[in-house]
Amino acid sequence: MNSADVVLVQGASGGGVGSAVVQLAKRRGGAHVIAITSSAKQKDVASLGADRVLTHEEVASGLLPENSIDVVVDNVAGVDLARS
Repeated sequence: MNSADVVLVQGASGGGVGSAVVQLAKRRGGAHVIAITSSAKQKDVASLGADRVLTHEEVASGLLPENSIDVVVDNVAGVDLARS
């Protein structure tokens, strides 16, 4: 991973793994991190260092950038996995 990579983290606030991935991606490579979480947890995820935080509803409405994700870490699976 390098600073030019875009990292998508599904379930960024679902527990320790997602939160750790956001923090490690920023610390290890300085990558641009897009995190997906619930609307109630957006501020918490932003405080972990995510550059952009989207809700599941925003992803469903098409706000996820297409063809620009280099790394996907998915802790949720389901419908969002197919979209990423």
